[in-house]
Amino acid sequence: MTETDVIGHLIDIEHQAAELLLDTQTEADRRITEAKAKADAMYKEQYESMIAELENKYKEEATAVENGHDTVMKKYCDSVDCTATDTVAFNALLDKLLFSN
Repeated sequence: MTETDVIGHLIDIEHQAAELLLDTQTEADRRITEAKAKADAMYKEQYESMIAELENKYKEEATAVENGHDTVMKKYCDSVDCTATDTVAFNALLDKLLFSN
């Protein structure tokens, strides 16, 4: 085998190694892309699930607060409606406060 044949053979091996490296890099890029897509899909699914759960919890708590508020307001309005008014005493207090020196 001549020196030229050896150099040619080494160049062929170098080309094969470069092709193998390119194939390996392409496969690694493909796997990374697949893993990223899978991770993104899982994140989106979990995020949407969590958001839906939090929205439902918010609606439930908001409804409970509104119902509590309505109950308190009804009790207050009932107590105000049931309070007797003493217009004579009120007018006397106003006269005393506003017109006496």
